[in-house]
Amino acid sequence: MDLYIFHHDEFERRYNCSFKTFDEWSKYGVQNIPLGQLYLVLGTIYIVLYIPILIVMSRPKLLKHSCFKIMFFLGLVDITSTVLNCIVPGYLGLKGVVGCMYRDFLYITCSTALACWFCQCCTCTVLAINRCVDFWRPKWMIWLFEGKVVYFWILLCMSYFFTVFFFCTSGFFSSLGMAYFFDPYFLIPMEETPIDRSDYYSMFHSINNIVIVIVLPALYGFLILSVWWKSRGAQSASLSKMQRQLFFQAFWICFLNFSAALLYVYIQFFSVPFFFLIPLSNMLWQGSNGGAVLIYLCLNRTIRSGVLQLLCNPFAKYQESTSSAVHPSSGVGSSYIKQGSHAFDGSETQAAR
Repeated sequence: MDLYIFHHDEFERRYNCSFKTFDEWSKYGVQNIPLGQLYLVLGTIYIVLYIPILIVMSRPKLLKHSCFKIMFFLGLVDITSTVLNCIVPGYLGLKGVVGCMYRDFLYITCSTALACWFCQCCTCTVLAINRCVDFWRPKWMIWLFEGKVVYFWILLCMSYFFTVFFFCTSGFFSSLGMAYFFDPYFLIPMEETPIDRSDYYSMFHSINNIVIVIVLPALYGFLILSVWWKSRGAQSASLSKMQRQLFFQAFWICFLNFSAALLYVYIQFFSVPFFFLIPLSNMLWQGSNGGAVLIYLCLNRTIRSGVLQLLCNPFAKYQESTSSAVHPSSGVGSSYIKQGSHAFDGSETQAAR
């Protein structure tokens, strides 16, 4: 957006669409009805399911915990991103839009969508760090995440969002690939667009994805090993069940973000059959936003019960029926691993993305 706002002459030079009319550009577009409808349906489902989850997360019983504050913020980012990478592309795909048809709108939309992706990556990393610290250094939680300190981390993620929004190279949606591309003339013959396309890339985007591909598996792998190490002496069936829940939640949450980042890195550096991999990578990006709702509802007992109560009686005062799952304690970390009354309950911790 820095280029668009403060260096508009350079923006016009790099993204020149003046040598063809709107109708001429529209002839390059392809109305992709199946994928367009699929994007719209998926986006609608994700948003409709996410809203009650966020309402449950916003209750004081949950929101007083730092991990739920981070997850609530992440949910807002996910919903915004879902609108931009599901609803908007779905509609544009039905219309057969290419980059130069609505250049300014698409540039701003992609800038926001990319900023959401970067912010999501940053927030997931912060949440993983939050969980790792809680398991190994619970006393550190007091000065790293508890109280108003957690808002520093959220502000850090928001700062990353605005940095990317203003200074990172943006792109444009094209119905020819049903995704956003840095090249506004994607798949339009070179001889028909007398523009040098060699600098249509974003090194910052590639670096972010490479870092995520490395950092997220490392952090969540460490988290899984942490639970195994600290739980070796536990014998209860409840502990075994919660260990499995932790593994699957951490694995699938990590897998969604990791897969999207990995595939985008691969596409950035290698030739790919775009008719298959590019729409797939975009759907993985969509899934990294909306897939969280399935993880929360299927694997997080606290959120699932809260959503069911909300849907069955939306006007009743919310009461946490599984208070032991988010039972606060002075030792912060001791509420997650305990010997005695309830051995291990990860329903707060293991929803972490």
